[in-house]
Amino acid sequence: MVVGVVLVIGAGAWWLGGRGAAMASVLGAVSVIALALRRPTWSHLWWFSVVLAGGGTGAVWTGSALAVGVLVAVSVLGVAPIALRYGPVVAIVPVVIAGLAMGADGIEPAAAVAGVFFGVLACAAALRTLPIPTVTATPLSRSLIVAYLAVLALLSGLTTATVIALEMPHGLWIVIALAMVLAPQSHETMPRARARIVGTVAGAAGGAVAATLLPLTALLVAGGAALLISVALAFAGRQSEFIAFMAFSVVALVSAGGVETAWAAGLSRVWLTALGTAVAIAAGLLLARREAVAWQED
Repeated sequence: MVVGVVLVIGAGAWWLGGRGAAMASVLGAVSVIALALRRPTWSHLWWFSVVLAGGGTGAVWTGSALAVGVLVAVSVLGVAPIALRYGPVVAIVPVVIAGLAMGADGIEPAAAVAGVFFGVLACAAALRTLPIPTVTATPLSRSLIVAYLAVLALLSGLTTATVIALEMPHGLWIVIALAMVLAPQSHETMPRARARIVGTVAGAAGGAVAATLLPLTALLVAGGAALLISVALAFAGRQSEFIAFMAFSVVALVSAGGVETAWAAGLSRVWLTALGTAVAIAAGLLLARREAVAWQED
């Protein structure tokens, strides 16, 4: 059901504003799902939209790696009031802004801001009306959330700026792994890390093997189906399977360049994910010390 909402939003944005608006709207819709399921106030949704659209538009407009890194970090800090109220539901923010910056070719700033606003607000409104159960936020220490956001902002900003400055192909996967593995509570970081590494290796290898054996049309169909399955698995909380199907989808869908391209994409996805995961684990160890202090304060 949620997948259908995102697809409809993307199709509508494409019809209204073209490819750039569609990409921005899909990113906006995906970014707000975790927050929308907690039934936030409309003022918080508006603020989330403003921060995400502002950061994303700036990232598309500027050509500076340093500026994009700063925008990523500032945007993470900008949604702090939302994280303090609803929990760590904002990890997707640096991924969206970095993704818009790295895929900025053909995206006009106006399309970025309109697409993000449309995606966020349309998705939130749709999820409010559909019979989808709400998610209750897990109460966490305020100091722990603040420390988590500070680390996420610093590391995601530095990582994004470095990837863009070095022009690393597929470097967004480092940002994705870092943001998705890092958690406010240290005991959550290692399970996320294992799930991401195992899922990425299995999915990338499967996608590369499929690219070797299947004809192109069948492979692209399989890649699209895997993408939809991965989204469903994400909502079911099955992290390893979600990551595996997502990795399979990415490798399969870039295989139009040939078998060698598929294997290269698979290997690239694995090592970039491992790098981002390693950074997240190191950051998680630092947060563990902050977590111990927070427990003592409580």
